[in-house]
Amino acid sequence: MTTQCIVRGVRGQIDRIFEYIACDDPQAAQRVVDRIHKVIDLVTERPRIGRKSLERGVRMYVVKPHPYFVFYRYVARRDEVRIIRVRHGAQRRAGLADEASQFRAAAPS
Repeated sequence: MTTQCIVRGVRGQIDRIFEYIACDDPQAAQRVVDRIHKVIDLVTERPRIGRKSLERGVRMYVVKPHPYFVFYRYVARRDEVRIIRVRHGAQRRAGLADEASQFRAAAPS
């Protein structure tokens, strides 16, 4: 069975998403966060379901119907999914390149 590893910082990203939405609608915020967690579980169960991102070895999955993406790396030899980022689709794509060191830090050793 595939194991799941949520990289340090991702829980904080999810908390900030909740806090931002909850300012207007706490129930909607909970629905979005619940959906993010369901996507994290889904990519853990089916690691190759996401599409390849611009960063080598990193996959992404859209948190439909919400405009968020879950970025992860599948380490086949360990049968492990590492969740490395959750971001809003409107965040600039260059932000991913800026955080390449975060992706590399989550790479298998």
